[in-house]
Amino acid sequence: MWSDLPRARRHPGDAGRRGHSAAPSRRLTGAGDRRHPQARGRSSGEDHPARPGWRSPTAELLVGPIDGVLELLAPTRCLACRRRGPVRGDVWCDACDGAVVPGPRRACSRCGGPRTAGHGCWSPDAPIVSTRVATDYAGPVAAAVVAAKVGGATAAWPALAERLATRVATDPPDVDVVTWVATAPARVRRRGVDHAAVLAAVVAAAIGSPAAPLLRWQRGRGGGERQVALRPLPGTTVLVVDDVLTTGATAADAADALLAAGAGEVHLAVLARAGDHPLDRGVRRWGRRSPPLSGDRA
Repeated sequence: MWSDLPRARRHPGDAGRRGHSAAPSRRLTGAGDRRHPQARGRSSGEDHPARPGWRSPTAELLVGPIDGVLELLAPTRCLACRRRGPVRGDVWCDACDGAVVPGPRRACSRCGGPRTAGHGCWSPDAPIVSTRVATDYAGPVAAAVVAAKVGGATAAWPALAERLATRVATDPPDVDVVTWVATAPARVRRRGVDHAAVLAAVVAAAIGSPAAPLLRWQRGRGGGERQVALRPLPGTTVLVVDDVLTTGATAADAADALLAAGAGEVHLAVLARAGDHPLDRGVRRWGRRSPPLSGDRA
């Protein structure tokens, strides 16, 4: 079923860069050549005045000065310390980038936390088989996530996704498909981007797996909302991607929905974990009962 979905491929000339059919547009990334995609190859004779995106030589001369004016009017700032100046991937300055705390070197494979006696792992009945954590949710990471999520700095998500993708690629789970925790449509419209989808697309590209939306929010009895699967998933092994792991309730809800749809195993990858407390203990909104598929009555 998943073999028909596009998988990530590297362009021969893009060493070190990852691409995917579901990857975010350059308008989101804010990195690289700012010209129209069809105007970038014109120096080699690929473009023509009749093609959309073609620029005259005079317009080309204005690109540099305009970018300079924009930098003066809206200078680039580090999302953590807010200092002006060069930043890495629209996120941090060199100092703050160096202050990012990576996930534990010797992590528990199930929860992604430090492998110590009595550490805060998933509860025994949690539906998550394994967890990969890229960073601690503190300092520069916390500031960047807040700025990208609610402050409008959406250009930071692809660079944050690369950090997560690098972590997952060092120890990739054997999965059939990569998906992401669902975000309520109203929040996506307000933020202008589905950040979890951006993270999942880059992670999928890094491990060569297809990415597909498998979850959505659905209103249940009593007015609450929960995640439900969009389709049957018989025997499918799924990697769920999210930005921050706090209590584990949202990730467990997603895994419950996927397992109810027939998934065989559910793995989790998150950009950051907040704290080292036990996960999924007394916080699940829907318990262990199987949620319905999308379209079923809740």
